[in-house]
Amino acid sequence: SPSVSVACIRGADGVPTMLCTSEGFYPADLKQSWLRDGEYISYLNTSLTPTYEDNLTSFYISRNYSKNKDGSYSVTSHLHPSPTITVYYCWVNHSALSKPILVNISSAQCTEREETAT
Repeated sequence: SPSVSVACIRGADGVPTMLCTSEGFYPADLKQSWLRDGEYISYLNTSLTPTYEDNLTSFYISRNYSKNKDGSYSVTSHLHPSPTITVYYCWVNHSALSKPILVNISSAQCTEREETAT
């Protein structure tokens, strides 16, 4: 069954980017979505479309879909959060799960300055 994680990074252009990664799942059929304020803002069904990009209003979402050496699959979706501070959820469902996984991340984590260790 997939393990799901969310993170925030700054892209090469300095734009905050949220990542949702589902790893180690088989078969390849996985559903992964982003939600904001309880509404779906993206939807991915890997059995239909392995790799594609969405433009949804102010959201820019792209996905990387890969097969691992052990035969399992991984998918990462990238989301550029809106400037307002809000909580986003990554929703994942797969046949190996008894119920969907929901992981949240606040866009505040993307806008805070990174602390640099000295």
